Amino acid sequence: NQNTVASQETAAEPTKDSFGVGDTVALDEVSVTLKSVSESQGTNFVKPESGKVFVLCEFKAIPHRKKCQIPPSVI
Repeated sequence: NQNTVASQETAAEPTKDSFGVGDTVALDEVSVTLKSVSESQGTNFVKPESGKVFVLCEFKAIPHRKKCQIPPSVI
């Protein structure tokens, strides 16, 4: 049956679970793009543990609806 084959092929497609700079992910109410990634040694106020660095990620979020507010905790 052709419908069964099509359903099996769709179900077998892998889900992408890692993304890079410039990739956009469409979530329920927002599309999120990873704009940049950089490393930081910290500041005078806060520093990472010895031998480690902070990884800074900059995102751009675009709501799918005009009046959708995006809380920072979602991203």
